[in-house]
Amino acid sequence: MRKAEAIRTLQIAATPVVVAAALMLTGSMPASAGGDCPSGQPLCNAKVTSDILEPNLDRAIDLVFVSEGYRADQMGEFRDHAYDLVDSLALTTRFLTAREPTLFNIHLVEVPTTGGSVNDDVVTDTPLGASLGPPEGALGRRRITMDAATLDAAGKKAPDLDVVVAVIRGSDGRANADRPAAPRSWGRVRISTNDVDPHNGVFVHELGHAIFGLGDEYGGFGGCATEAGVTEHHLATYPNLSTNPSGAKWAHIHDGAHEGGRGFSECIYHPTGRCKMQSYGDEFCSVCQHAIAQHLERRKCEGDKACQLAEAPPNLDYAEGAPGGCAGGAAGGLTGLASGLAALLLGGWWRRRR
Repeated sequence: MRKAEAIRTLQIAATPVVVAAALMLTGSMPASAGGDCPSGQPLCNAKVTSDILEPNLDRAIDLVFVSEGYRADQMGEFRDHAYDLVDSLALTTRFLTAREPTLFNIHLVEVPTTGGSVNDDVVTDTPLGASLGPPEGALGRRRITMDAATLDAAGKKAPDLDVVVAVIRGSDGRANADRPAAPRSWGRVRISTNDVDPHNGVFVHELGHAIFGLGDEYGGFGGCATEAGVTEHHLATYPNLSTNPSGAKWAHIHDGAHEGGRGFSECIYHPTGRCKMQSYGDEFCSVCQHAIAQHLERRKCEGDKACQLAEAPPNLDYAEGAPGGCAGGAAGGLTGLASGLAALLLGGWWRRRR
């Protein structure tokens, strides 16, 4: 992980559950030679601004939003879109910034285009080469495609990188994500302005892949997964998918299994009847909550030998079928109330920083 060379301190109002000091790095990042600017073009002049709440960049989860298809005079629109996505972290689930309000750093990388927005299969009319693939599924939406190396190069302009998010202007392409290829690598999300809505849950679903390695729990694109070559070995790193219909993989958290996952309707199983990894408007199921909590605990304990990882997520208040942000139970009592207040306060601070 790369480190910012200079970060200046910004004091913000403290609450019992908010770290009193936050840090902010802002301004244009200098162009660097070699791999960061292989063509000597748009990325060399990219402007980077950051809201840094966790100064330990190994511990923080750094979300890097990159513009694609925005002209220089449209960057205010890009910033609004990026922070609409940031707001969705608190508005559509209680298990990200609402639970860990100071663990997420936000970075914006402005890469202006001199062409138009992304609405076709042409890769040469925008700086990062985004395009739309062929129609997929019953709705016929076209998948957003981008060269991974180009997107990664844009993401690496930020002080640190855990997920790079391409915000695609003018496209109704289908959002999609890449899981991290290795434990200390990063994930990727591609999302169009058609899906930029702080209340729809699309972005949080995609982060389920890009940060936590969760798999899609819906079918509809194919028949039997095992006939297509999917084995339990292929699913070993997916906490919420299995080819075993008994649900033994997650029996220590939840009893039962439902058919469907990774786009296949048969021969692959997920834990519960409803979950954000199946439907954007739902909350994460208990198995996905557990995976998220374990990941966040590991990040919080990064570099702290005395830190004890939680064996199970605290305050699991899951109710199957509950809508995002409103799972059943007592909402975690005073802790849930306090963390929710912290998320709202930090959300307001992020908004003021636009």
